[in-house]
Amino acid sequence: MRRLTHIFLILCIGSLLISCGSREQSAEEDAETASETVQDISEDVRTSAGGEAARTGTATEIGEKVLHAVKNENVEGLKQLVFPALAVVMDEQFVSDLAEKYLADWDGSIREVRYRKDPRSGMVQAVVYFSDATGSGADNKIHVHILVKGEEEGTWFGFGKLGFVSGFETIDNETFAGYMAEYPSE
Repeated sequence: MRRLTHIFLILCIGSLLISCGSREQSAEEDAETASETVQDISEDVRTSAGGEAARTGTATEIGEKVLHAVKNENVEGLKQLVFPALAVVMDEQFVSDLAEKYLADWDGSIREVRYRKDPRSGMVQAVVYFSDATGSGADNKIHVHILVKGEEEGTWFGFGKLGFVSGFETIDNETFAGYMAEYPSE
């Protein structure tokens, strides 16, 4: 949770600097804009932080919740399933674009979940296979969503691919088959 607090503070400071950087606004307008920005960010963090119960379950259960929230373009529900820092930047257009790109033909079921270690962070990620890729060049490719294990027992966060906001990937079947079938023991 300490890491999330640091991310939140960095986002607040960045937002304040951006919102106060305009020379066309008066000091009062700058202060009002900064205050509104902090309130908006705080609300998004509270929404996400309150989602601990929503994020508790197996990787399959949480993956299904995330995918249904994206498919139904339920931004508020989705914010409870992701890291607070991501909830701050998530909006309707972002979710709509993901739904159109990855979930337009999704049948609502999870096909399989496997596990891998992120090479950069060493964190174990759940790779949720939910549909086959379609279109040209999609032979032998599948769509997956990445979850990352939370610090509390039994919690998972959606959009768990570090450095990439979407958390969705299109990968080869062989790559997926090479991932671990069971969550590795600590």
